[in-house]
Amino acid sequence: MNQLRAYPFFARLSDSQIERLLPFVMEETIPYNGTFFEEGQPANYLFLLTRGSVDLYFKMPDDPRHRVLAGAINAVGPFGISALIEPHTYAMTARAGTDCHVLRIDAEPLRNTMAQDTQMGYTLMREIAQASMERMHLAQQRLAEEEQPDLVI
Repeated sequence: MNQLRAYPFFARLSDSQIERLLPFVMEETIPYNGTFFEEGQPANYLFLLTRGSVDLYFKMPDDPRHRVLAGAINAVGPFGISALIEPHTYAMTARAGTDCHVLRIDAEPLRNTMAQDTQMGYTLMREIAQASMERMHLAQQRLAEEEQPDLVI
């Protein structure tokens, strides 16, 4: 598991910081259409996609039974980022779009470690902010395509 440095999310951490994270990290394989978490659930885990594709959905406010595909994660990167952002409740539902290999990181000890090691916290939160901006851009793009598909290039 010491290969964490190979993932961009962890690349800027020192060896000792990565060693402190190892007890919180589990490797998992999730089959196609498996659910990682549901919108509104407590965000107990941060996930790092290492192989596969994850689809993100959210409920429509006027009809909670209606779900909208907000986007997909196809590259190596974090999801379930609500685990590090208060109030630590998942804002979307995440489902495996293919068979997926992930690292599941227990959020509570991760948050505690980040609070004790503020440099680690800053480094990881920069990665979370970047992922958040990418998701927002993707959602904007999808909304634009739905509203005016002929104008989107």
